[in-house]
Amino acid sequence: MPSSRRRVKRRRRSSSKRELRYSRSKSLRKRSAHLMANCPGSEILQLFTKRVGCGTFGCTYEATPETRAAVRQEFGRDDVLLKIIFDVEGEEPPSQQFKLAKRMDDLGVGPAVLTDKLIKCRDLRTREWRWAYVIQRLGMSASNYLRSVGRERGKADMHALWPKIKARYERMNDAGWTHNDIHYGNVLVQVNSAGRAVDAFLIDFDRAEKYTRKTDPKFVRQSDEDWQALYDMFGV
Repeated sequence: MPSSRRRVKRRRRSSSKRELRYSRSKSLRKRSAHLMANCPGSEILQLFTKRVGCGTFGCTYEATPETRAAVRQEFGRDDVLLKIIFDVEGEEPPSQQFKLAKRMDDLGVGPAVLTDKLIKCRDLRTREWRWAYVIQRLGMSASNYLRSVGRERGKADMHALWPKIKARYERMNDAGWTHNDIHYGNVLVQVNSAGRAVDAFLIDFDRAEKYTRKTDPKFVRQSDEDWQALYDMFGV
């Protein structure tokens, strides 16, 4: 009985921490609506002023028609996004998140990272530091793809992509990493000119963990959870 009470208390404390992080993240997302205004020192940020979306750990921005030519000149392409990272208490610092995104790029698991180093910028209005990097825009989230083509066709298309997403997650696992947050919003579906799904990638590695031994019980458990999430999504 005492151990049961302790578990309840631990869960409550953990829940309180998650709520605090979510509250902090919600505030950051709200203030990020006009994040690029009065932000000196990083001209790259000024090229991405249209917010695409936000999550617990950051926001993404895209170029506008007015800045697309400048983006193409800077990166040799315009199918790119700017990712702003929130420095959320209790999570990996932005520098580590950037390194992890680069590692997942190297493994071919996630989008290509097109900036050599983390962009740092201090917002003059809020006096807060922001961190950002530029990534390849591969497609749309799996959830948006299902909505756009209909669940029946979308699930069939995703089923056909199983070998590709399986190979990518195996590379991540073989390198000793677990994702820990696989869901429809964290899988990117790449579509061709006809609007059909042709590939799938993982994104948002903010909760990923590295293990030195693949036999570690925690690694095995979390890897199994990731695989189950992928099975559920791709209908295998």
